[in-house]
Amino acid sequence: NAYGPTEATVCATIMPCDATIADYTMLPIGKAMANTQVYILDESLQLAPVGVPGELYIGGVGVARGYRNRAGLTAEKFIPNPFATAESGVGSRLYKTGDLARYLPDGNIEFLGRIDHQVKLRGFRIELGEIEAVLSRHPAIQEVTVMARAETNGQQRLVAYVVENATEVRPTPDALNGYSENSPAVGTALWRTFLQEQLPEYMIPSAFVVLEQFPLTPNGKLDRKALPAPDSLHLARSSEFTPPQGETEKILARVWEEVLGLERIGRYDNFFELGGDSIISLQVVSRAQAKGIYLTPRQLFQEQTIAALAQVAQQESLVQAEQGLVTGALSLTPIQHWFFERYQQNLHHFNQSVLLPLEREIEPELLLEAIGFLMTHHDGLRLRFTPSEASWQQQISDPLPDLTLSYFTDHRQATLRPADMLSVFNLAMVAEPQRALDAINQQLQSSLHISHGPLMRLALIQMGPEQDDLLLWVIHHLAVDLVSWRLLIPDLWTVYEQLEQGQTAQLAAKSSSMKAWASWLNDYAHQETLQSELAHWQQVSERAKPLPIDKGDRQAQNTVASAATVEVSLTEAETRALLQDLPAVYHTQINDILLTALALAFAKWTGDQRLVLDLEGHGRESLTDTLDLSRTVGWFTAIYPVCLELSDAARRGQDLGEAIKAIKEQLRQTPNKGIGYGLLRYLHERSAAQLSHLPQAEVSFNYGGQFKAGQMQSLGGQLGEELLLDHLIAINGMVVEQQLSLHWSYSQNLYHPETIEELANGFIAALRALIHNCLSPEAGGYTPSDFPLLAIEQVQLDTLLGRGANVAQMYPLSPMQGGMLFHTVYTPNDGTYFEQISFQMVGALDVARFQQAW
Repeated sequence: NAYGPTEATVCATIMPCDATIADYTMLPIGKAMANTQVYILDESLQLAPVGVPGELYIGGVGVARGYRNRAGLTAEKFIPNPFATAESGVGSRLYKTGDLARYLPDGNIEFLGRIDHQVKLRGFRIELGEIEAVLSRHPAIQEVTVMARAETNGQQRLVAYVVENATEVRPTPDALNGYSENSPAVGTALWRTFLQEQLPEYMIPSAFVVLEQFPLTPNGKLDRKALPAPDSLHLARSSEFTPPQGETEKILARVWEEVLGLERIGRYDNFFELGGDSIISLQVVSRAQAKGIYLTPRQLFQEQTIAALAQVAQQESLVQAEQGLVTGALSLTPIQHWFFERYQQNLHHFNQSVLLPLEREIEPELLLEAIGFLMTHHDGLRLRFTPSEASWQQQISDPLPDLTLSYFTDHRQATLRPADMLSVFNLAMVAEPQRALDAINQQLQSSLHISHGPLMRLALIQMGPEQDDLLLWVIHHLAVDLVSWRLLIPDLWTVYEQLEQGQTAQLAAKSSSMKAWASWLNDYAHQETLQSELAHWQQVSERAKPLPIDKGDRQAQNTVASAATVEVSLTEAETRALLQDLPAVYHTQINDILLTALALAFAKWTGDQRLVLDLEGHGRESLTDTLDLSRTVGWFTAIYPVCLELSDAARRGQDLGEAIKAIKEQLRQTPNKGIGYGLLRYLHERSAAQLSHLPQAEVSFNYGGQFKAGQMQSLGGQLGEELLLDHLIAINGMVVEQQLSLHWSYSQNLYHPETIEELANGFIAALRALIHNCLSPEAGGYTPSDFPLLAIEQVQLDTLLGRGANVAQMYPLSPMQGGMLFHTVYTPNDGTYFEQISFQMVGALDVARFQQAW
């Protein structure tokens, strides 16, 4: 078996085809012929170690002088020989073949393919020939080729095309090489497993396409252009699918499918790459708990696959939460302090609400009973607030003994009593139902009272036989947040259906109470460890600058009554890419990308490279293993300032990858997801005084997560019109029915509509540019926060990984390793730390199988 390009006078290596060829799964091209040198080199022209692929270079007397009348190509392909000796000839040259190969331990060379089949995906440089070489060693595969295919959205995926052997095989533990030639067919999942044993995850094809034979060109070569594109059955998640194993994995997979809205989630699928986020992680914990599987959000961030998560899951809760009625006084939390500091008038009209379409007829009496059960189970719905000399106090009251139900045929005559938790309005005969809806909404929104109660009301609105009935549900913000709604809505219907079927009402076990959380926060706020965050928050806050305004008085005229909203959105395809394709490129979360786009938009508007804004988080951080908030209803939001800063080039949109990396790292510098800011600002006297006088951000941003259609619909009117808006510009985003939309709220007393429209459209344009950038083959890379144990700068990291090094993780040297490295560098010729072991073997060694086992 001979190998050699024309440029090396036809033949450079030769492999005798004798009895030894049976030892190889793929026939090598042999060893260099006489008067010929063959080198396998890396990109730096350094010798590649045995077994490591590199480019094949040929030297010796057979190397041609070059290409006639093509000096440029000659200089490119015929390079000075860095290993020239007196014997090979000083000034001799090597021919750069463009072929990928590697040395085998026995000295023979294995041909792997062409270097021009090298691709770069998501920041990784991938040799397609290396994947082909590994797959070709599988006994079930006769022929294989791997290529990177561009999809309609511009993203590239690795696709493996396979011609199977006539004798199909599958893995079996009693075969020496793991495979038996007498067993049934191998599936693509097993090919994937075979590759995972020998290659890193980023080199695993996203799809496997089985063909009866490869298409060929007229001269008998593989016709790559004729290879079919994989259809939906071959694409990434189905082809990579490895089914969950064991009951725990199956339960977790079902939970993921429910909350992510996906089908066929496998045991190796990554939660965050499927579109998961910190808010959805709370749903996973809650729903898994209801099925008897106990996790923490922290574990989901650490173990991001079904297989890994099942290893740490517990069958019993590690947190002992009070399951009985919780009542009594509790201290204010930071977000409640924030509320009472900002609002002194009309405190009672600061709500959240949902308008739920009902697909079937609801029995009002049963619904009221379900509401009563919900208020007993979720203690936060019974909060009451009373003023004190210093501020306000709160307590959890006893359940109301008798909730009342009221019926109204004329909404204009409706008068709500304090105990009227559910009101029924019949609008079947109303001439203008929308106007009536608005009036009912306004009445409920303005009827809450944080001291006397109630903090919650519901209205069942009967629209007549031609339309679905509606359920309007209003809760004061002091008792609820977006995560709480994800608990309350399914809990209400769970209890209602139980009562409807004559069963005893029962919900999943309670998690830790608001009372326990408030007490823990108060203790934590006075711990010395938290004080180390103070300098960070001071530095960020001091950088805040006033936003430009078009007109008016930013202090007095930024009112709810003057508020307007601009909405912008992505398409479903763009949203899917944002949620599922982008996280793996720069190892980001969705907020990293959204806030990079925000920084770019504001930099273009203001001309300033720096933006300080208030970021809203869900606030249910896993700071202690003694508390679990996954099923606790209340207002937990954490509001904290962050500073986003772009380089000059990034601000001009010249290096979007650098912008993503920079913003990602700036966000990672926020301690404990920002929860410490509120503790220092409101629960610790000394630090509160230091933070209260600093400049405040005038922009806020909140990504609320993913919702189903109609789940978070409202009729507005949730804030009293005389209240002041929290910020000059507030951006709230969420994904509804697979489409990201963002609402930009502002005061028309301060801004012309076209100003905010231009800013919002600039944001969505920047976001689309970032998505396009991340889907390009050249995009991708790591940042220092991806290697938390290693102290390394971005420039060092880019230099290190820019050499083509693909890594799974990096660690600092242990003290012993550091000492060994020092002495090796100090005395490079000393062989003290080089270990060599030899064995005497009885019988023949199967080299190929030994290599595979190793």
